[in-house]
Amino acid sequence: MAPAVLVMSRADAQAFVPDWTDVCVSIWTPGKQPAALSTQWNPANVLRLAFNDLPEAQARIVDGEITGEQADAVVTFWRERGSPSRYIIHSDAGRSRGPAVAAALQGFSLA
Repeated sequence: MAPAVLVMSRADAQAFVPDWTDVCVSIWTPGKQPAALSTQWNPANVLRLAFNDLPEAQARIVDGEITGEQADAVVTFWRERGSPSRYIIHSDAGRSRGPAVAAALQGFSLA
């Protein structure tokens, strides 16, 4: 069975109680504090990244957007995690960066 992929907001991620095998990509805005995730997370299963959101009206990449190195880190992190029951991706609002990362990963074999 394929693992579930949950995309959520920062608030939902902070309230989420994980299983020890769950995997999380935690995205926050540079200059702000990272999400205060549950202490029940296996630290090895959490990847934290800071990059800006790109407003829909903005048609160019700006400083602080996700870098190629960060994108590679996400793919490597997820491929190395084996087969958890759930992959959790969160960003501040859970409406653009988190879903964008989840959609990008659709093309990769995560198991």
